[in-house]
Parts: sequence; structure tokens; C-alpha cells
Amino acid sequence: MSPDNAGGLAVILRRGAGAIAYLVAWTVLGLFFASQAVMYSAYRDRPISWNRTLTPALADAFIWALLALGIYWLAMRVPAGRRHLTAALAIHAAASVMLAVVKVTVWMLLAQATGWLASAPFTALLLGQFHGAVFAYWVILGPCLALRYYRQYREREVRAAQLEARLGQAQLEVLKNQLHPHFLFNTLHAIASLTEEDPPGATRMIAQLSELLRGSLRHIGAHEVALAEELDLVRLYLGIQATRFEDRLVIEYQVEPETLTALVPSLLLQPLVENAIRYGIAPRREGGRVTIGARREEGHLRLWVADDGPGLSPDRSAAGSGVGLENTRARLAHLYGRDQSLELLNRETGGLEVLLSLPFRARTTHPVHQVDKS
Repeated sequence: MSPDNAGGLAVILRRGAGAIAYLVAWTVLGLFFASQAVMYSAYRDRPISWNRTLTPALADAFIWALLALGIYWLAMRVPAGRRHLTAALAIHAAASVMLAVVKVTVWMLLAQATGWLASAPFTALLLGQFHGAVFAYWVILGPCLALRYYRQYREREVRAAQLEARLGQAQLEVLKNQLHPHFLFNTLHAIASLTEEDPPGATRMIAQLSELLRGSLRHIGAHEVALAEELDLVRLYLGIQATRFEDRLVIEYQVEPETLTALVPSLLLQPLVENAIRYGIAPRREGGRVTIGARREEGHLRLWVADDGPGLSPDRSAAGSGVGLENTRARLAHLYGRDQSLELLNRETGGLEVLLSLPFRARTTHPVHQVDKS
């Protein structure tokens, strides 16, 4: 047997076992109520036989077994949570009334067809069983909702585990890029060249490289940090790059002060800035400008990293379209679901702009940093 066939058979067996267990549970419930009727009739000295009560009790249980599937289906689809509580209660209240009528109707038709029940007015049966059927609906609804919330909890756990894995991958990717031999060679070469010409500058670059690596390690394990912290790390990285490119690299910040406390994914900007320098600035002899911006807009944080380089090629196979950017997209999707976006746009004035949007949530306890506007 092939692995695919074996896997399909396993699914069928699991589903079959589940269906059998479901029917057994309702059968036991029918037996329970049948035994109650037998014992109560014996207590009143009006004993009835098992044959007279068992079949109707089991039929009643199996009717509810079918109706419970509909209750489960509805429970899985009606919006849940405090925001939708009123609408959910109204939907389930209406459904409980309709289901009660359906249950009594099916029971009456089945009972009369089998001779369990003599001809009786539908209204009398409805009045006699309506409240019990409505109550049974809500009793069944409880476990269905509990199962729904449990599944949502498990899904959140899985998403959190996936996010943890992707976060670790992104952080390791950033560290790998920072420790890339070419990057270290250029940085150490620049330090060596400054040792005699500008000893304070060489010392400053060593401190910046050390602080950059420490900052990257400090963010490991953090899903989100304040934008001010993220900009501090980017500024350290750009300080090293500014020494490498000298006057070929111009950095511009367009960051609104109120956005500095906004929470952003840790190590979000540095790969985007690195891409801008690598693909937009480094290939050009004259260098260029990298712009980093942030503003608050309609409950969202808008971030952008732009350069004045060549921009996207016509086939859209442009700078930074590889693992780093796809990793960033995946992290944003896991953190914010559909309430986020990442776009690559060619600027009208030339160059590439990476535009991000995510929910604005402020860390009020974080101190406000001053942003260098130069």
C-alpha cells in the first residue's frame, strides 16, 4: 500500500471511529432516559415494558443526534466574541425556536407512522415539548461553542509556534548578513584605514559595530519593539555604512515624533535599509540617498524605506525580492493577519520605495527618543 493510500485509509478510519463514538454516545443517552421512564412507571405502580419505552427513547435520541449536527454547524459559523454577542444571541434564539418546531414535527410524524402515539393535535405536542426542545438546543450549543473556542486556542498556539520559528529565522538571517565576510571585511578595512588618519573615528566604528551586534542579540526573542528602539539599531548600522560610503551615502529621516512609541516587529527595518543600500546605492559611483519615514494614518502606522537608485525592473525582479523580503511578509502576516501590507513601488522621481502598513499600537512606557532629521 502506498503512503498516500495509507494516509487516506487512516483518515477514513478516524472519521469512522468518530462517527461510531458519536452514535454510541447518543444511544447511551437514549438508554438513560428509557430506564428513567421504566423506573418512574414502576414507582407509580404503573409499570411499562422496556419494549414500549426503549424504541421511542432511542428514536428521540437519534433525532437529536441529527439536529445536533446542525447546531454544531451554526455554532462554528456565527461570529463569536464580545463585539458580536448581541447578534449571536439573536441568531441562536431564532434558531432554537425553529429547531424546536422541526424536532416536534419530526417526532410527531415518526410516532404516528410507527403507532407509538395515537393521533394528537400538533399544537398539543408543540406546547408539551417546545420548552424542553429549546432548552436542549442551548444545552447542546454549550459544548459546541467550547469546542470552537478550544480549536481557536489550538490554532493560536500553532500560529504562535510558527511565528516563533519565523522570528528566529529572520533574526538569524539578519545576524548572518551582519557577519557576512564581505561586510566584516569592508568594516574592518575602513577601521584599519582610519587607525592612523582618524584614530577617534576608528574607535567610533569599532564601538558602533560592537553596539550593533549587541543590539541585534538583545532583540532575540522579542516579537515587537518600539519604533524608537528599531531606529536606534538602524542608526548604528547606517553609522558604519556612512563611514564605508563616506559622502556617497545620504540618510534622511521623515519620522513623526508620535510614531516613536509605536510597536513594530523587531529587526524589521534593518534588512530593508540594507537592501536599499545594496541595490540602490552601492552599484552607483555617485551613491545616493536613503529615506526612512514613519507616520500615523487612520489607526495604522505607515513605514517606508526609499532609495533613489534604479528601482524595479520591468519584470518586477528587483532588489530585495528574495528570502529577506518574503520572510518579512510572512512575519507581518503572522503578527497582524490581514491588517497589514507590504508593497514595492517605483517612485516617480526614481528609485524604489518599500511601503509598510500595520496597526498602530503604542508602548506608552517607552521613553521618547529624538530623531535626527539630517
